[in-house]
Formats: sequence, structure tokens, C-alpha cells
Amino acid sequence: MKKFNPFSFILLIIIVGCILVFAPQMQQSKHLPAQPSWYQSLQQQLHQVLPSLFHSVSVQMPVAHSSTKVAHLSSPAGSCFDLARVAAVQNGIDPTLYARQINEESGCTNVTSPAGARGVAQLMPEMAMSLGVDAGNMWQSLQAGAHLMAGYLKIYSGSWPLALACYNAGSGAVRQALANYGASWYAHMPAETQQYITAILGNGGQA
Repeated sequence: MKKFNPFSFILLIIIVGCILVFAPQMQQSKHLPAQPSWYQSLQQQLHQVLPSLFHSVSVQMPVAHSSTKVAHLSSPAGSCFDLARVAAVQNGIDPTLYARQINEESGCTNVTSPAGARGVAQLMPEMAMSLGVDAGNMWQSLQAGAHLMAGYLKIYSGSWPLALACYNAGSGAVRQALANYGASWYAHMPAETQQYITAILGNGGQA
């Protein structure tokens, strides 16, 4: 008769215990909702697009920071703007300022600008294509715009004026203005961009 091996018995108990503990969790994880493929693609593409836009930035100029005191600013109402605020919170940016930005961009309507920008966040076709989103889809557009703003804010240490200038005039124009004029960059941006920033931030564009 084979001799009883206590070590084998203990090992068997450990294996059975692991199965009982982890099997239900593995089964439950099968039912967790996955992020839509476009959102995963957006996150991946942004990691590639934003660094390529700013890899050549070598100037270290003083930049204007928004004070984050936005209590005096009104926030647009409506279901689309509610979604804009949700997208902003999900991407770690100020929901009031982002809702005001979307209001300035499109009034939260699915429009196409004379320059060809589309959707509520007014994405240019090449930008929407590079991010893998449908600019005409409200939620995708809002998420893409919020992601872009979060990236610009990170690059410029939380400066809303500079991030908005990138969104409106393009990152290249902002780089050039900073390189040529330093802290006076704002005065040398196009009038349209200055008006855009002021409409969103108030106080002469320095919220």
C-alpha cells in the first residue's frame, strides 16, 4: 500500500483553494464592458500625435497660467454641454472652461466651418483621421477635443491661454510666437485667436 504523502495533500489543498478564489473573479471579468475600439485607438494615437507636435520645443519662456478661478464664468446649459463637461472631467481638465470652449467652437452643434473643421469640437479632417475618430459623432468629437486640450495643458504646465491658442491657431503658430516674443506671445497671435481666448476665459484672455 502506497504511503500517504502529507506534502502532496497540502499542495492539493492550495491548488483547490486558488481555484475557488480566482475562478469567480475570472468569470466576472468576462462580463465587464470593454472600452469602445475608437476610444482605445484615440488614446493610443494621442500618445503619438502630441509628442510629434511638440518634440522640437526647446524654448523655455515665461508662460501665462490661468488661475483656475472660474466661479465668475457662466457655463452653458444643455445635454450636449453636459456631455462636454463629462468628457472634461474624464480627461482631467476644467469642465466649465471646456464647455465654454465648445460653445465658442460650434455652439455644441454638428457644423462644418469654412476652413473644413467638423463636429462639435471642430476637428480638422486630418486631425480626426490621425486620432481615428468620427468628427461627426458628438461624443467622439467631445472626447477628442478634451484629450487634445489635456495634452496641450500638460505640455504648457496648465496654461489655458496657451492651450487654447494651440487648439485655435495651431501648435506651430504658438511655438513660433513663444520663440520670437516669449512672455509677450499673446499680443502677437492672430486677432481671431485673441478673441477666441478672451471669449472663453474672460479678463483679457488671462482667466
